[in-house]
Amino acid sequence: MSAAFKVGDVVKLKSGGSRMTVSDIDGTDVTCVWFEGTKTQRDTFPAGTLTEYTSPSISMPMSR
Repeated sequence: MSAAFKVGDVVKLKSGGSRMTVSDIDGTDVTCVWFEGTKTQRDTFPAGTLTEYTSPSISMPMSR
């Protein structure tokens, strides 16, 4: 089984947290990078624990 992600995708943990960029994929292991302040972080996660990051939608009131 290969990961459904590709290098450059923006993802997050299914449980929440920071948005991360996929930097490497090795089978079902996905290495991601992200920033905490000015410090770069890097870790490897099982693909099943990640989901594609989607920007929160901003709802605008409609005037009539």
